[in-house]
Amino acid sequence: MHVSFAPLEGITTSTYRKVFRRYFGGIDLFYTPFLAANHNHKFRHREKNEYLPCDDVLVPQVLTSSSDDFLWAAGVLHDAGYYTVNLNAGCPSSTVITKHKGAGMLADKERFDEFLYSVFDGVSRVTDVSDAKDSANDSLDSFSVDSARTQPSADKLSISIKTRIGAVSHEEVDKLIKIWSKYPISELIIHPRAGSDLYNGTPDMDAFRAVHDAFKASDTLITYNGELRTAADVDELMNAFPDLDRIMIGRGLLINPSLADEIRGGNHFTHDMLDAFLDDLWKEYEAVLSGPRDILFKMKELWFWLGLSFPNKADEIKEIRKTNSADDYKHAVKNILRT
Repeated sequence: MHVSFAPLEGITTSTYRKVFRRYFGGIDLFYTPFLAANHNHKFRHREKNEYLPCDDVLVPQVLTSSSDDFLWAAGVLHDAGYYTVNLNAGCPSSTVITKHKGAGMLADKERFDEFLYSVFDGVSRVTDVSDAKDSANDSLDSFSVDSARTQPSADKLSISIKTRIGAVSHEEVDKLIKIWSKYPISELIIHPRAGSDLYNGTPDMDAFRAVHDAFKASDTLITYNGELRTAADVDELMNAFPDLDRIMIGRGLLINPSLADEIRGGNHFTHDMLDAFLDDLWKEYEAVLSGPRDILFKMKELWFWLGLSFPNKADEIKEIRKTNSADDYKHAVKNILRT
């Protein structure tokens, strides 16, 4: 089983990922929180810290609505040493979808198809991906979708997509399959909800099966993402899809950071291990954040999920949310972990 750690904006930063890897295993690939590719063609300092230096178990994720801007970002990331870039076509945030980004890309199928056409034309027709933006502005007359079905060679950039099954309806999935099937997408990471579902309701496993079956004979890898919070959840998924060998987990790993280890037959985290992880994370945040107030915000955000691993400690978890100082926070954590 190939396990990826889904990006969660504001939480799974480079600092978090670095400390996580010191204490927990089982993850084959990490993904950056989305890097915004805009018309100014400049990544912010904070975004550069997410992908630099190059990491061979990290995939940069790009959020944009423009193929030109995506190709610019792909060139920058390729020059930095990456051979796979992930397109975010799944974020359901209203501030994202109203700009036709994230899951908002899926609303206009013709526009989404044209976006992918331009991206794969730009990537497939240039040796140096950093020149892709200029290439994408050239005539598309010589481009053949059929010829692009061959996966890029090792020195070329592969494009993967993390996506929903529709913008507002699960029934959109059939039209999206037809679009995705035209292009040499290296991997489709499917979260089987529509953008309008946000994170509510049950993932549509019939829609996921439609994608899974449609790409069985293709070179496109299919990865399942959504509501995998326990090893039992993964077992249930595998019972339904015995040949599925790729999953992506997000919130489940925030709730239980040892989940990927457990899937591979390892043990649940001990309180001592979690205590050391949290102490180390606090120290690393001290080096990159402006003070205890900012660190507290990060730790409380993490405990919103981590607290679900301690269902019998509701009062103690509540104390963490109330803390206003480092000492009070650390005391509240000790109260949770001492038994």
